[in-house]
Amino acid sequence: MTDLSIFIDESGDFGDYQDYCPFYIISLVFHEQNNLINSQVKKLDDFLIQCNLKNHNIHTAPLIRKEKSYKNMDINIRSKLFKQLFNFIRNVNITYKTIVVDKRIYKNQVDIIKVITKELSSF
Repeated sequence: MTDLSIFIDESGDFGDYQDYCPFYIISLVFHEQNNLINSQVKKLDDFLIQCNLKNHNIHTAPLIRKEKSYKNMDINIRSKLFKQLFNFIRNVNITYKTIVVDKRIYKNQVDIIKVITKELSSF
């Protein structure tokens, strides 16, 4: 028997459609604990330490848009961070499911939850 870790993250909100928030997105990442990822995690951690970002969580949207903690960060460092994260994901044995709900089509919280429930059930 293996242990399964599930990480869930969301982006957006259940509010009305806005140009700056057109989607509600939920992602689930599944990692079977017997598939070790220690070396990949260490490599990513070491890179973050080199960038003076020890114990930093990489948030891709602010990274791409140069927001929050990335506001004053050099474009080359931001690019390297993105590439390191991309390579990390490519090299670990995980699976994932992402559900994207277009708020132009599904306009209220009940409809959004129905879409998510249907997608999760079929997954």
